Amino acid sequence: LVRHLIYANHAFQCWGCRNVTVEHVRVTSAPGTAFLFSNGGSYLTLRHDIVEPKCSPHCQRPEPSITADAAHFAGVAGNLLLEDNNFGWQGDDSVNITGLLIPARAEPETDATSRWLVVGEQWKSRLLPLSAGSTALLFDHGLSALGEAEILSVEPSTGRIRISRLPAHLSELVITGADLLPREVVIRRNWFHDHRARGILIGGSDALIDNNVIEKVTGEAILIPADTGPWYEGPGAQNVTIKGNRISDVNRYPDSRNYPSAISAGVSISAEYTGAIGTPIRHILVEGNSFSRVYSNAQMPVFFGKGVEDGQVRQE
Repeated sequence: LVRHLIYANHAFQCWGCRNVTVEHVRVTSAPGTAFLFSNGGSYLTLRHDIVEPKCSPHCQRPEPSITADAAHFAGVAGNLLLEDNNFGWQGDDSVNITGLLIPARAEPETDATSRWLVVGEQWKSRLLPLSAGSTALLFDHGLSALGEAEILSVEPSTGRIRISRLPAHLSELVITGADLLPREVVIRRNWFHDHRARGILIGGSDALIDNNVIEKVTGEAILIPADTGPWYEGPGAQNVTIKGNRISDVNRYPDSRNYPSAISAGVSISAEYTGAIGTPIRHILVEGNSFSRVYSNAQMPVFFGKGVEDGQVRQE
């Protein structure tokens, strides 16, 4: 399989959806993602769904299913359940659940009661789910928390957003919507296999990853990341339990600098940033998982990198 280059034409796309269950659906081909949920939404369930080539299980040669993630949740809220699914042969992660960060620059101060921020062209679309009256969380480029502010107005077409406050002497920052961070996530009893990239990328908090089989993936089995370039995904998961998963034939081509192990957690910070690095990823418990045929860093199957506070491993 090759790296996907298409971010559109998904098999199933749901923007701002609530109380949606997708069950017993088989996806055999799509230019993009099989199941995409974004721009808000909550109470989303994938159960007994399949991603596989049309010829499966009788393919005479390896064939791809879709080119991107099997399931992608970006900028959604809470209560996500993925159970008893079979995702394989795609060009990217089986599951990617993340918040979306927005790098912004403060305009010169003209009003003591508020500040305008400007975002670059490529990040304008991330302003769409933000709304006046909601709360923005503020971070520096090392993902240290700077507090929060009320969103007063949003102009996605011009790439501008007005917030109620900004820390003094700050011109460059990263923001996200407080109500657009995934939480209350359960991923259990799934089979993720035979594909490029990671089995699970988890940026959702209050999460349980339990009793999954993850095998024959080229990258990390489970990754808990956050970054300030190039993807700006985060700000980082908290209160995550990873237990009872069976992991094999993984980690042939990991991100060796930031995420070297089969289960890795940490932040990836832009090389241009030279300040202090925060600890947005917190309270990660890894216990009772089994590992076999881990192709890189087999002697260290779990890794907690920079930006992690209170990472624990038990009974590995």
